[in-house]
Amino acid sequence: MGFIHLYIEWHSILHALVDSKMDQATLDNVPKVRLATNQWLMDCMYYFSKPYGQFIIDAICLQCNEAYHLHGAPKHVHMIGFSLGGVAAYDILSMQWDNNMKSMDESTMSTSTTSNNTHYDLNDLFATTTTSSTTTTPQKQYHHEPCMCTTPNVCVPKLDFEVEHLFTCGSPIAAALVFRGLDYMHYRPPSCTRIHNIFHPYDPLGYRLEPMINPNFVGVSPVRLARAPPRRRRLLILPRIPDLGIKSFITQYMMLNNNSNNTTGEGEEDTTATTTTMMDNDHPVFVQEEEPKCENHHHEQRSSENIVIEEEQESEEFFPRRIDYMLNETVIDTYASEWIIALKSHFRYWANRDLAFHIAKSLLEL
Repeated sequence: MGFIHLYIEWHSILHALVDSKMDQATLDNVPKVRLATNQWLMDCMYYFSKPYGQFIIDAICLQCNEAYHLHGAPKHVHMIGFSLGGVAAYDILSMQWDNNMKSMDESTMSTSTTSNNTHYDLNDLFATTTTSSTTTTPQKQYHHEPCMCTTPNVCVPKLDFEVEHLFTCGSPIAAALVFRGLDYMHYRPPSCTRIHNIFHPYDPLGYRLEPMINPNFVGVSPVRLARAPPRRRRLLILPRIPDLGIKSFITQYMMLNNNSNNTTGEGEEDTTATTTTMMDNDHPVFVQEEEPKCENHHHEQRSSENIVIEEEQESEEFFPRRIDYMLNETVIDTYASEWIIALKSHFRYWANRDLAFHIAKSLLEL
């Protein structure tokens, strides 16, 4: 099974339209701060405005459809969105419902209350709680607040494919739903798409999505990503040292020292002979890296793994397929400054091995 990783880029296309006007209105002082503001922070304002938000959605959908047909219409398609890209991917997939999907979703919602199968997804679990409450207590039916709306004011083109997995990394999807007056129950991707809401525990733009779906998940911790397997031990090839007369000088000096010193032990003679042999050898020496062994460390690691497994088993009682996933923090994160670690944590996703292992494991389970 081969994977093709494609980039969908809309930043340069958008800024080609607005940078000339923004540069005319930008002040000259603190140029680095204003450059970061115009190039990255303004993207959020552009996306949530009517003309440029529609332009970004159209550009993403056009590039996705072109890349899909260019590579032979593959069977499995997945999306990975970072920060604002995850919000845009969520909006695009949430508008991909058709009449067949809606009818199938309504049928599963109606039959989920009578079935005894426990292998539902989180959407079905929330649908089960809402439909059961409406049938038993009609006076407690679910109603939208006056400020709520079902879909945003944007027209999303139709994609020519279905997305099986949506990985959002550091994307404030829940916050975007709240301040736009949207509800997950009426604005979510189709049931064929599984959402992985991944965030760093110190990321200021990381928000949970499960409590907005089911209030029972407020007290349930997010799933910590599994640790990636350790890297294989590599062999270090020591470079060949040229013969500049140093080795022969050291050998003669050590031989004279051994002859003059009669109290030399057998351990020192063995060490000397071993050192001389290695230095006289003209071939490169292969040295294998060995990790220090510590029984207490392994015992603590095993106990922590048992705790994580117990938490996952408790969460699976609510629902076996989770949505919120959290990266593992390091020791430096605990002692570092709150502001520094908050800024750094938002840019740690692409180089995180645990995240790459989670994505690969999810895709290989197909």
